[in-house]
Amino acid sequence: MVKFSLNDSIDSVYSVVDKKVLGIKASVINLCSDIDRYFRLVLSIDICDYLDEEQYDRVIGLFPSLSCMSIEQFNRFINMIKNIRTINAHLHLRKPIFIDDDLEYVLSSLVKPQYKVRVNNKLTMYGQMYVLIFISQKYNLWPFITSYYRNAYFDEIERGIQQNNKQVEIQHLFQNFCGIGKPIVNDKANSREEQYMNEQFKYYLSRFIFSFERTCFKTRKTFSKVRSLKSGLFDCYEFDNDEEASKLLVLFRNCWFHGNNLNDTVEYDGEIIKLDYEFIFNAMIKIKKCLLHDHIENHRMITELNNFALECFNFYALRIIELSYKVLDSRLLSSDKIDSRIENLQNAFDRFNKVNPKFFELISNLVEPDDLVFYVTASKFADNLARITSCSNLKIYKIHSDSGIRIGDYYSPKKDLYIANIDLDNVFVNKINGFELNELVFWNEIKIGKKISIYDVEIVFK
Repeated sequence: MVKFSLNDSIDSVYSVVDKKVLGIKASVINLCSDIDRYFRLVLSIDICDYLDEEQYDRVIGLFPSLSCMSIEQFNRFINMIKNIRTINAHLHLRKPIFIDDDLEYVLSSLVKPQYKVRVNNKLTMYGQMYVLIFISQKYNLWPFITSYYRNAYFDEIERGIQQNNKQVEIQHLFQNFCGIGKPIVNDKANSREEQYMNEQFKYYLSRFIFSFERTCFKTRKTFSKVRSLKSGLFDCYEFDNDEEASKLLVLFRNCWFHGNNLNDTVEYDGEIIKLDYEFIFNAMIKIKKCLLHDHIENHRMITELNNFALECFNFYALRIIELSYKVLDSRLLSSDKIDSRIENLQNAFDRFNKVNPKFFELISNLVEPDDLVFYVTASKFADNLARITSCSNLKIYKIHSDSGIRIGDYYSPKKDLYIANIDLDNVFVNKINGFELNELVFWNEIKIGKKISIYDVEIVFK
């Protein structure tokens, strides 16, 4: 597959729509939406407006490295950021973006660029990343760099560990020159989880939106003017009513691409809409029903929805899968590890169990094909072998034994074990109190949606 160069101008790279351009634009628009959000909520500034002296001073308080710019220079800088946002918010839009000599000079005096920032005054692909980082917050860096600065897109970046090393290098190079603001969260008690879920929602939904746009317009050509997604949507798909389609468009364009996050509220046509997971998942389910009428034509979008759903499952269940391998796989368990792994499994289950069952019930409807797939990377295991579990229904066992728990050859006085049924060759399976998981008789079953079953089991030594 032909790749781009970091020294290519933006308009030359965006001349034709393909999988690489879709991925690059999705990465950029996600960062731009974060920038938009921070300016709006923390600084009460619309980045589309011209900043006055008082607003400029507020901005510099969060971006002290940019104090070397005059207010006039900063307004030109922000205008360039706005143009980057516009170009990347529309899959089929192609325009050159220009950077002035003095702006490049100011920025390069802060951080020496590793590649060309511009070609014939036009911003390059490296230049796009370069200027955006300066107006981002430090916590935005890693998600953006790892989604943008990739071997899959650019010739200059090598694969594997070399790619990771370059990404780390970029982060270290810029982390002292971007914003110093703190993350904006709606749920402070679960801020880490909210940040992660927001990153996943933005990553997958932006890719879905662009896949949607690509299918609607049925062309790889790009244009110098914005094309209406709404007209393409109505031409391609039949929704129950116009109001439903309009809400989806609000979700896609006016919300996600303008810096709204999970659990934010927005006003649309006199109605207050909370962008919680119920609203989003239900919208996705409605869209999926439309897409399934032509599975082949809409394969890309269905795949993105599937990846999105699996990632949501993974966020809460993958840790249980990983630890279940470390307990059930005889190659991985040792006597000194048994107690800590039982404790870690309980912690993982407690975290999983705190999630509203409605979350799993809704996300189950997005999984296509029917099987859940849990991939645990090789780095998680001492033998450096990756593990995969595929199942139509994730089975989790809550095992109680008054006489303690024996796993394979090792005993623990702990009386409770929470463990998932994983894909594992029988030759390596540790038995629990002499039983394999499929031999256990449960006295209670709790179903969570269509994809998860939790079994209560009480056993003694076999």
